[in-house]
Amino acid sequence: MSRNFMSLLLVSCLTVAVAICFAANVQAEIVLFTDNFDDADNSQPDNGLNQNLSTRQAGSSLGTVPWGVYNDNYGYVEVNGAINPDVMKLVGPSPVGTNVNTAVVIGHNFTDSSITTAGWFELQWDMDPTSDTSKWSCASIGLPNANGNADVTNAATGFGVLLTGTGGWYSFASGVNLGSGTYDSTPQDGEWYTFKMRVATSSFASGSSAAVDVYAGPVGGSLTLLTSQAFQWNSDGENYMGFYGYKNTSLVDNVRVTTIPEPSTLALLATGLIGLLCYARRKRK
Repeated sequence: MSRNFMSLLLVSCLTVAVAICFAANVQAEIVLFTDNFDDADNSQPDNGLNQNLSTRQAGSSLGTVPWGVYNDNYGYVEVNGAINPDVMKLVGPSPVGTNVNTAVVIGHNFTDSSITTAGWFELQWDMDPTSDTSKWSCASIGLPNANGNADVTNAATGFGVLLTGTGGWYSFASGVNLGSGTYDSTPQDGEWYTFKMRVATSSFASGSSAAVDVYAGPVGGSLTLLTSQAFQWNSDGENYMGFYGYKNTSLVDNVRVTTIPEPSTLALLATGLIGLLCYARRKRK
């Protein structure tokens, strides 16, 4: 076997091994939780919140996960209503000056090993916020339980984003305002947006550090980075997630929590192949 042919063979095998490594690490995401709120039975006492979960949450690796509710001063939640079908509505119609607040929390503690192993997770949702700056909606992570207050100004919240219908956003960690800006300078009534938090963390233990990127954009369009923040997980070490409305009516749809799996065994095989090729090359020399 000629020296040139042997060199070509080694290079070809090395290229294949590198390609295997790349393919092993570019993997499909794990959808831990998803809910599209479609076809819920709105006639039930919970206004459809936990109806038809097996269909609405199809594709969730966690199976069906119920929602918990936190109501302050008689706000309520409605899913698949006659006026707003196939979405979740946080309702708080109130006179000016009256605090009517409603929160819903996903009934799962997202401290899964798949998240800590991967080192990150994402919470993504579509929302039509309120159109009044004195009234707002928000999404929160790091909540202490499934029936808690998802208000981002609550000190028990790990991190959250407050959204106004006039296009403004504010970020909070443990109830402290970290920054603000605009996700749309000219929002329109009835306009839907996609929001996403991408959180990097390897532990949910008390005081552990995390970093979060927040994105936003029109539904179906590209997302723009709004802010990057660092925060620490609260002393409870829990990671429930939820949505909150303050004196308003907000619509939420297509909630997703995702991460990625560990690198597959293909990566290990490729690493071994590279090692054997290096060994063979040394022997040939």
